[in-house]
Amino acid sequence: MFRERALQRVSSPEQLDQVVRAALPLQWVALVTLLTVVAAAVIWAAVTTVPTTLPAQGLYLPTGGLYPVETPLAGTVSGLPPLHVGARVTDGEPLATVTAPTPVDSATPPQSFEVTSPQAGTVVDVNEVFGTYLGVGQTIALVEPAGRPLVVYSYLPTEKASGLAPGVTAEVTFGAGIGATFGYAKGQVLSVSRYPVDLAHVTALTENTSVVNEVATLGPAKEVIVGLETSAAPSGLVWASGHGPPGKVPPGTPVSVKFVVGAHHPISDVL
Repeated sequence: MFRERALQRVSSPEQLDQVVRAALPLQWVALVTLLTVVAAAVIWAAVTTVPTTLPAQGLYLPTGGLYPVETPLAGTVSGLPPLHVGARVTDGEPLATVTAPTPVDSATPPQSFEVTSPQAGTVVDVNEVFGTYLGVGQTIALVEPAGRPLVVYSYLPTEKASGLAPGVTAEVTFGAGIGATFGYAKGQVLSVSRYPVDLAHVTALTENTSVVNEVATLGPAKEVIVGLETSAAPSGLVWASGHGPPGKVPPGTPVSVKFVVGAHHPISDVL
């Protein structure tokens, strides 16, 4: 019944024409709005410039890297009181002992040997190896040498690193949740290695297996050292916004780096 009444109201051509003419303006308004939005987006993409960046991964370390405290011979490791994270140590200070094994039928008492700090500085990592038997040259702790500035060691395939030079702007995002909370810190490229790095060098410098494995996947890679801008903020660094964390970023923190190598219009990304 209701449908019949509705049909009766628009049964004549004049009534149909009125309905169509009433609907057309709404369609034109929607179309014009859509075209305006599209045109504005195209103009923005054609006029605006955004940075062209080159990404890389790395570690935040003192210049020259962290120094490992290593066992001088095979034996059972025992820690001494100075060996804990945050302890300030002197060069050559005893940090642990290694007790060498003796034959079962030997009358000679077990001999213990000191494990000393390789540098004056601060203990930043201690492996839980006390009371266990370790071979010669095993790392039981890491020392941050005193008086050396902290920099970022990053690695790029040789062909990509060729576009970098000292002075290139770098945006450094720290891992461990720091970057997610405080954004990125500002820095600049200090140096680019002349030749591809050797994995043995990366191993000795970083003391980090995951970093070494990642560099190995890059093929021939160059080492790019980034210096960070400093400030009087508690973190000691300059951040893109705000003052960063309430304390120093610890050495050994993994980082993601974006090297700003130019600028481009966003529209070029879709053309």
